[in-house]
Amino acid sequence: ALASQYSQKCYGVADPHDPGCHVELFISTDSGKSWRSVMTYITTFSWANPNARNYNPNTVFFCAVSPEHRQGPQVFGQWDVNVNVYRTDDLFSNTQQIISHGAAFLWVDKFFYVATINPQEPLEVSLKVSNDNGG
Repeated sequence: ALASQYSQKCYGVADPHDPGCHVELFISTDSGKSWRSVMTYITTFSWANPNARNYNPNTVFFCAVSPEHRQGPQVFGQWDVNVNVYRTDDLFSNTQQIISHGAAFLWVDKFFYVATINPQEPLEVSLKVSNDNGG
């Protein structure tokens, strides 16, 4: 199971280890009995699509702010050029950036759609499509 939660700073709780209000991603491999934090500054996440080619049940896709920009409050409610699309094929032991400036994604049938932002023109958005599970 996957779940996200706002950090304590989002609720006004003083936490010296919290760099700023952000969203954190958690995973449970025991049906929700225990959870571990796997990523911070995430915007969206999803298990891989079982209908797509090259399906792996341990694959998760997620959008997150690039590591060098994970400080201060996370940007909410607008496009952020510092967000990228990542994947993990081993439940977050390893992660790999697959698309730069990928602000959002969506599965439709066996297709993986990603909205990407032009960093020089943040209001310019392009759509990328994959039919091989984002590979």
